[in-house]
Amino acid sequence: MRVRRSSDNAEADVAFDAWSKMLTTSCTATITAAGSSGLTIGVTMPFSSFYGSSSCFVTTWYDQTGNGRHAVQATSASQPRIVNAGSMDRLNSWPAITFQNNGQLMTYTAASITVQTINAVRAAPDFNWQTLVAVSANTDFSIRANSGNGVLYNNAPNGNDWYNGTGSPSQFWVNGVQGANFSSTSIHTISANSLNPTAGTMSISTTFLNRGMYGGAAINELLLFPASLSTTDRQALETNQNTAFVAHTLPLQLLSFTGYRNYTTNQLQWQTADEANTRQFVIERKTANSDFNAIGQLPARGQGNGNYAYSDASATEGTVFYRLKMEDLDGKFTYSNTVSLLVPSSQQASKAYPNPGSDKVFVQVYDKNLLHTKARLLDIHGNLLFVFTINDWKQPIAINRQPTGTYLVQLNNGEVLTITKK
Repeated sequence: MRVRRSSDNAEADVAFDAWSKMLTTSCTATITAAGSSGLTIGVTMPFSSFYGSSSCFVTTWYDQTGNGRHAVQATSASQPRIVNAGSMDRLNSWPAITFQNNGQLMTYTAASITVQTINAVRAAPDFNWQTLVAVSANTDFSIRANSGNGVLYNNAPNGNDWYNGTGSPSQFWVNGVQGANFSSTSIHTISANSLNPTAGTMSISTTFLNRGMYGGAAINELLLFPASLSTTDRQALETNQNTAFVAHTLPLQLLSFTGYRNYTTNQLQWQTADEANTRQFVIERKTANSDFNAIGQLPARGQGNGNYAYSDASATEGTVFYRLKMEDLDGKFTYSNTVSLLVPSSQQASKAYPNPGSDKVFVQVYDKNLLHTKARLLDIHGNLLFVFTINDWKQPIAINRQPTGTYLVQLNNGEVLTITKK
């Protein structure tokens, strides 16, 4: 999704983790709008570094089918929220988009889309007229609760209801049960199927008669289908959603999972919050020629917050991927984001990145004999610009005062790295 942070209106595309399919604090955020703080477009950082203590609002919820039917909202006041003052909005521990008032909605970019089945994992703060998906004006395309009684509106189909003409107002399922009464305040799966497909300009939530979602109404997942689902497909979908979202509370909140190369070992470290009956962390590793395999495990604190570290000295040359399998006491588990590290060849001593760079670049050294030695930054003609000390395996070099061009980094062992200032 693309998000806007409240502190300076900077925007970033946040990539879902490739393996867990979740939005996590350490997912990659790529700057798409500089904001008043003057960030550089194209720069990447962990999502948590982007939002800091700010709130974030969703400007684009990207269609995951590849059909480009994204849901968008350009008006700041109408954007739903994903981060609240530095804390990700969640529903049953899972990241969720939340609607704070009934002026917030997102509209699909396609002028007209066709939908016959709506499915969602959601919760609403009360039983009032909260419309999940709408066509236009008073033609509601609704999964909503009737005021005060906790059942789907309307017991008798009418001209304002999606079920108009179906002859069956009970074509909906809550947690897999057809026509069930439900508490909209609790997380639930919900599916609705109309007799015929409906086409039009649609939106998530609506502003019609203040019946859009509001008060913190939350969505973990929303799926729209152009046709009716078979019973087998619908039940499989609802079972998977119930297992993943409704019945499964995450055993913890993973604040960060990062790694770095430390001479001959890959160092992994992670921080957790709100651990509840967490049993252990299984460290899994993947290479270009293998799937993820467990290489070690660490017991969890089980309650509260924790800081953990793991060293892997057996990784072979090339790019190595790591993830955590976070298990709780009853055997349920979830995966972390994925961390990738480069294990250099025995001949490789150092590298510079990002290259090209803008404000600063890092010199990554792999030879411990280079630590605490002097290095020199030269222009392309060999003129000395300044001398610096390599105090860390990843030593930053400020190049913000240098003009655009090519530069040389001369190390104490005679190696010369070429970097470009863009």
